Amino acid sequence: MAMRQDATATWDDRFPALDAMRGVAALMVVVLHASRMLAGQWVPGGYLAVDLFFALSGFVIAHAYDRRLADGLPGGRFLLMRALRFWPLYALGVALGLVHQLMLVATHNPHAMPLASLSIAATLQLAFLPGALAGGAGNLFPLNAPSWSLFLELMVNAAFGLCFAYLTRARLIAVAAAAVPFLILAAFHAGTLDLGATTATLSGGMARMLYAFAMGILIHRGGWHLPALPLPILLALVVAALAAPVPGGWRPVYDTAFALIGSPLLVAFGATSRPVAGETRAAEWLGLISYPVYAIHRPLIDLATPIAEGLHLPVILRALALLGGLAVAAVLLDRLYDRPLRKTLARLTTRRPERAVPEIARPAASPARLRRSPRTAPVAVRAGRVGRRGPATVSA
Repeated sequence: MAMRQDATATWDDRFPALDAMRGVAALMVVVLHASRMLAGQWVPGGYLAVDLFFALSGFVIAHAYDRRLADGLPGGRFLLMRALRFWPLYALGVALGLVHQLMLVATHNPHAMPLASLSIAATLQLAFLPGALAGGAGNLFPLNAPSWSLFLELMVNAAFGLCFAYLTRARLIAVAAAAVPFLILAAFHAGTLDLGATTATLSGGMARMLYAFAMGILIHRGGWHLPALPLPILLALVVAALAAPVPGGWRPVYDTAFALIGSPLLVAFGATSRPVAGETRAAEWLGLISYPVYAIHRPLIDLATPIAEGLHLPVILRALALLGGLAVAAVLLDRLYDRPLRKTLARLTTRRPERAVPEIARPAASPARLRRSPRTAPVAVRAGRVGRRGPATVSA
């Protein structure tokens, strides 16, 4: 498949500023969900980080896989690669949520899920399927609520891989444009864009995902090279956008403006930002911890909050312990759990090449038989051409 003209924008190989933005946004989501532990809501718009995540994902997936898919990477193989990237930490988050629910059951907490529903929800969620049918107050993923965004991201990744040949710039613009009215209507109907985690708000979450992911791809393919901002200023803009105190009546206006304009602009500015030498390592570290933190933070907060309240720790110590502990856990999980398990799963799911038949075991073909098989040489040539292609070097 030839690479399309609208997918050839030139970018650098690495985007440390985008890594840093993703890490800071993940930490803001932690603070959002820890409002009880931290005795107040410090990041009222933290849920808008999801729109930023979707746009970042569209940009990074286009950068990492456009060429590989155009060169013949099968859509099914692409989807398997993405699922294996998500699953280890996602499954750990489900397991931690299960531990929390079992503790609620053991203490006869009225908010505990029935054991039968709990077992069904765990089975469904480990298979990347919503566990809402098993109960959980309408949450799509009752054992780890933020998993709804990972589920939608995997779904849009599947659509990207399977429909890649048809995703021209015009069609991507059409997808983004079609999502806009649904996103606006959902935001003003609910009074917020904090949508997607429940069965009732899933349609709003899908509109957020489609628009942001399509915009991320368009930014990459269109080469939106905006003026480079210093990394500290860029990260300050991310924090300010998510933490801004917005009056209730203006919340849907603000949320819609951020999702439609602010988030894509942040991604475009981040793609052109070039951190100085001392900032690059910190940016890469923030990128490394971003997904582990996001995948496991909610059940850990649920487990840790009663302990923090029982110890009567000052709020500032709770915040430092929570964020610092999650950061350390993320580094250890990346090194000792996520990467080793992904390598093992990749090895188990990679089709091994067939072993060559030794020459001595092959029956000799007569000249007459060779004359009757004129296509033998062309087939060998075709096989050699495929073999010389080699593996692509870009990975997500």
